[in-house]
Amino acid sequence: MNDIFSYLQVGQSGFFSRILERFPVEDRTLVFAYGSGVFEQTGQNIRDNVTDLVIVVEDAESWHRKNLVKNPNDYTCEPYSKHS
Repeated sequence: MNDIFSYLQVGQSGFFSRILERFPVEDRTLVFAYGSGVFEQTGQNIRDNVTDLVIVVEDAESWHRKNLVKNPNDYTCEPYSKHS
């Protein structure tokens, strides 16, 4: 994987690394960020901006099983509830 952090402003690579540490590494093939918080914009405070991450994986079902164990609060069971 190319060093995507070389394109970010100083100090952001640690921010993105900490976020990615939350998620399973297995099966990950590509990660990219987009949104107003990715690159510094003149006149904008980067802390007020939004950043979205896209994580591309080889096996989505396997990745979500691992992520469900690691980050159970990221998921809701509401859609699968018999009461809905």
